Amino acid sequence: MNKNILVILLICLTVLINFSCNRKDHSEIKRSKVIMNHYSNEWVFFQDRRQSGDAEYLMFLPLMRNDIETGEPKPVLAERWEHSEDYREWTFFLRKDVRWHDGAPVTAHDIKFSMDLRRRALKWPRPQCSIEVIDDYTIKHAYKDPQGLERPTWAVYYPKHLLEELDYKDFWVWDFWTHPIGNGPYRYVRHRTNEFVELEANPDYYLGKPKIESVILKFHPTPPLMDLLSGSLDILNFATGKMLLKLQKDDRFRWYYSFGEWNWMRAIYWNHRHPLFKSPTIRRALTMAIDRHELSKVMNNPDGVPILDTITTKRQFWKGLYPKPTSYDPEGARKLLESEGWRDSDNDGIRDMNGKKFHFTLLTSYTGGYGVYIQSQFRKIGIKMEIQTMNSPATKARLKSGKFEAILWRFNNSIYHPFGHISVLGENSYIGYANPEMNQLLDLAENTKDPDKQDEIYQKIMPIFAEDMPITLFTPGVTFSIAHRRIKGLVNISRAWPARDLEHLWLEDEKKGEIK
Repeated sequence: MNKNILVILLICLTVLINFSCNRKDHSEIKRSKVIMNHYSNEWVFFQDRRQSGDAEYLMFLPLMRNDIETGEPKPVLAERWEHSEDYREWTFFLRKDVRWHDGAPVTAHDIKFSMDLRRRALKWPRPQCSIEVIDDYTIKHAYKDPQGLERPTWAVYYPKHLLEELDYKDFWVWDFWTHPIGNGPYRYVRHRTNEFVELEANPDYYLGKPKIESVILKFHPTPPLMDLLSGSLDILNFATGKMLLKLQKDDRFRWYYSFGEWNWMRAIYWNHRHPLFKSPTIRRALTMAIDRHELSKVMNNPDGVPILDTITTKRQFWKGLYPKPTSYDPEGARKLLESEGWRDSDNDGIRDMNGKKFHFTLLTSYTGGYGVYIQSQFRKIGIKMEIQTMNSPATKARLKSGKFEAILWRFNNSIYHPFGHISVLGENSYIGYANPEMNQLLDLAENTKDPDKQDEIYQKIMPIFAEDMPITLFTPGVTFSIAHRRIKGLVNISRAWPARDLEHLWLEDEKKGEIK
């Protein structure tokens, strides 16, 4: 055989062998990675949790994290903590086996540096908190406000030794964000501008190397259903109810829900200054007239999403420690309206009293089915409700001004939020609600640091709320995600956020079993 031909054949054989190996390697990598959509803005998820969707937890760890099932904090970077009797001072004792991805140990100096950095660059945390490093693995936080502990439950921390020489004024454009070094279950590999970032499982993670070897975060301005259907995505975060309907008959995917925004819920604010809504009997009748469970299904919520007829603490919500809601009872609603003198005296289908019709306008910034559904429910009991749609800032302004009859908008199930317990139900209520006992209990809750005692206070608040029915509440905010069926370990409510829970998940080949 010609020597040149032999050389050519050997070269071709080598190329074919390499190509075959590369194809096999690529196949194995593809089988052991997941691809998920996430962000409309490329690197913001490592800088600002308000837009992160919890993907920051893939690379960075908090001191503690709220247990999704109990609402109680559980340890992460901090292996334990202590607090003063008045709950204002918290001392955290850090784990000693956590390292940054470059090998440097994570210490209390990193915690203090990160909190100081946020104060300067992001103008938080609020309220004021003093931070003292006791030693390399012990740090003390002293708060002036009872909500202070909310910050370390979810805030992540950054490596001081890599960032302390940088100008905090350039925080948003640091090169660190495009080549981040964290301390979490996944570490940075590479990225392509405006397309994706790739992370790999951290073999030195203190809880052990995650089973899913690699994750690709793809950047999208909106949840890309077509990419999921085509196979170029394994996980779709922030899915909508309409997307779930389109996937009902596609057995490749499973969908999961959690109360990602448990404290935000839609509510009808009744203006207690208005003659129609002064009576708690009327407000109860209006609440009984709405089939809130059916409305939840109309809005594509899964079964089991609760309806609340009270305000709660976080722990009470997660443990289900609140009374059953008022039942849907249109006949009962009619009787209550009649007991207050509202009858249809002229048989035109609208109740009236002393020559005045039960007719009002609902302001809302929501478009779609919510307002229309409520309107149809009220029509059945002889009440005429018109809908006026406004933008969110205008709706907010009208609520704060008190110039409305009823408003369908957001309510925050928190004592501290500007649209929460005190602003809506307290002494200077936006809606004109006035109950001295409620005011006293809310003031007491606001100044109580002990969570057990706060729970006791809210147990006293619940029957007052049920009796007065100051607002009509709907379901808490539900967050959906969709995942390919080969992704195992996701569970509704308790483990339903793939980005946050990825370290606990695994992949399974339907023919070969778990992918090691």
